[in-house]
Amino acid sequence: MPTSFTDPSVVRDVSDKENDVIPTIPNDPNLTDEDRKQRQFEISLAKTAYNYTLSYLPPVPLSADQPKGEGFSAEYISHLIKPFTVLTENFLAVVTQRLEAELTGDLGGFNQINEVEQALEEVKKQLSGFSILNVKEDIEAFENLGNALTQLPNVIKNLISGIEQVPKDLERVAKGLGTVFSQVPEEGVTAFLKNTLYDILGTSQGAKYLEPQSIEEFKELFPKMPMPEVVTLKPKEWMQLPEGKSVWQQDWYFGYMQVAGYNTTNLNRVSNHDNPPSMSVSLNNLLQKCPITDQMLKEVCGDNSVTLKSAAEDHRLYCCDFSAFKNADGSILHEKERYMVAPIALFYWNPNPGPGYPKQGALQPVAIQLGQEHDADKFPIFTPKDGERWALAKHYVESANAVQHESVAHFGACHMAAEAIVVATNRALPVEHPVLTLLKPHFRFTIAINDSALHSLVVPGGTVASVLSPAIESTLGIIRDHWEKWQFDEWSPPALFKNRGVDSSSLPDFPFRDDTLLLWNAIKRWVGSYLSVYYSDNEAVKGDMELQAWVTELASPNGAKLKGMSGVQPAPNSNEGSWQISSLDYLTQLVSQIIYLCGPQHASVNYAQFPLMSYLPAVSGSIYAPPPGRSSEGSSKEYLECLPPLDVALYQSSFGYLLSAVQYDVLGHYSKNPRDPYFKDERVHEACEEFKADLARAEAEIRSKNKNRPIPYVFQLPSQVPNSISI
Repeated sequence: MPTSFTDPSVVRDVSDKENDVIPTIPNDPNLTDEDRKQRQFEISLAKTAYNYTLSYLPPVPLSADQPKGEGFSAEYISHLIKPFTVLTENFLAVVTQRLEAELTGDLGGFNQINEVEQALEEVKKQLSGFSILNVKEDIEAFENLGNALTQLPNVIKNLISGIEQVPKDLERVAKGLGTVFSQVPEEGVTAFLKNTLYDILGTSQGAKYLEPQSIEEFKELFPKMPMPEVVTLKPKEWMQLPEGKSVWQQDWYFGYMQVAGYNTTNLNRVSNHDNPPSMSVSLNNLLQKCPITDQMLKEVCGDNSVTLKSAAEDHRLYCCDFSAFKNADGSILHEKERYMVAPIALFYWNPNPGPGYPKQGALQPVAIQLGQEHDADKFPIFTPKDGERWALAKHYVESANAVQHESVAHFGACHMAAEAIVVATNRALPVEHPVLTLLKPHFRFTIAINDSALHSLVVPGGTVASVLSPAIESTLGIIRDHWEKWQFDEWSPPALFKNRGVDSSSLPDFPFRDDTLLLWNAIKRWVGSYLSVYYSDNEAVKGDMELQAWVTELASPNGAKLKGMSGVQPAPNSNEGSWQISSLDYLTQLVSQIIYLCGPQHASVNYAQFPLMSYLPAVSGSIYAPPPGRSSEGSSKEYLECLPPLDVALYQSSFGYLLSAVQYDVLGHYSKNPRDPYFKDERVHEACEEFKADLARAEAEIRSKNKNRPIPYVFQLPSQVPNSISI
């Protein structure tokens, strides 16, 4: 989301040639003293451009500003034009349909706004023949659309002049639309997601056009956007779908989302062993705050011999515990209170789950408690036998999952973690260094996209404050707490799955885990081959003073503040807080994990947002009613009351569409022209081609697995994973 589409100071030329040099390490015997002095001078200059700030989200180190060369390219902006055009069309269409009852008699259904429609058509026509050679024309068409949008209030005024009995609120609509679209050229494509639809459609009697009268109205928010996949999923025969129910409402789907959904980071094993995995949940601790019984488990799994203890010992009991939200405050938006819950959801891996479940086994939901402390009336334990109350409880869990997704799994663990690494790397390594050469494509546009997010999304009144229940202060606090506990080594995929107790030796079916490990192994093999060209052994690593300065920048409390890097230790005999890396194997691990973070890890949480998180009856980031208690009936009326107004629903779906619709490049493909490879050192070409071959084999394997999965898991297909966090 660029801050500006037209400001040349934030747009860089994609034809820059900073990587035309052959990379070398500073202890290369072929370098002269003058070469080394030049490298040090480059680093000194870089330290004036790349700096940290702690003032926005202490103690998280962010880039103090957007350095020259880190802005969006014209080609990147061209990738944004099409989805923004769709969002604009959809936004206007939703405004139209919400006002249609008022306006049809006088204004013909609001369809006389020809200037805007014509501009939209011009943009679509221009995009239909997209070529990199036409980027200038694409942006001009986009600017014409922006100009037409900013004139929208005048168009409305002209339309209503001379018409009798004009609706009293129409001038408010005109003013609101003008405010929305006048901000787009300056703030970027997310400007219209900042609480503005409420201002447009709100009336002196309240936002009457925004209150849904039925759950079906949420499907009407996609007149120009594709319907999200969660809505269009076709039932298979084994699902035994009850009449009037959708796939996403089934229990097997709720369990499947924990291992193949938009956020697979919360599921941990429940352990009853003396030496449990470090991130697992203790059965005793679980039962102290959520007194689930053996009988509850037996009724769900259909096995009278199973107990909670035996299930835990057999690695069949799993839990999503949102204890991090215990003290999070809800918020008020447009005079409506929103509620934040800290639920606990228990699951049982059943290899023979019975009717309505996949035959190959499934993660069965067993019980839900919507608070961290059991209360028979306020926070009872719900099970599948509770019918509609159970459906309502599942929705509250999905809401907590969505909040954790946006605040931690997506923004904190990906965007924020990567930004500190980008700054540190550019401060310590010259452009001639092979590590920076390798990582540069994986850092592309990250500072720019984060800068935009901090100014238009994660701010009071921004998109996050609109679509998530917690107060923005609580959301930032959740991110801050995650950062404080974050340990680098623990987030390598093999370690993370083992520490959570969800590796393949425990949980047999975990599509995200199985797919992402294919990508992790390919990345690690590629990085090892690449680095071996420049480092013959551990001594070569120890002797690279630029590399040592880099790991010091990463680990320093005054730098990126990365904790938990076991292969980076305080340098001996150093009184200056220097750090040292002495192992080529650990350097391979370190660089591989950075690439994985910027590529597959981010893709897994980013690209699932529109298909799985944009239909709010299935997943809503905000809840507008207190959690159901024992006296709740779980009626359709209660379900509707907990859902957001339609403006908030439109913000969430539009936001998800934008972030899921843009992919600038493809993992492992560093150059769009094979005759002009990105890497100028021919010694790494064979390894790079093997990396692409490994990814191609992973793609084929994942596609083959997807044929037998309940729902294909596509978010780790290498072809759908970009190199960097660029959106």
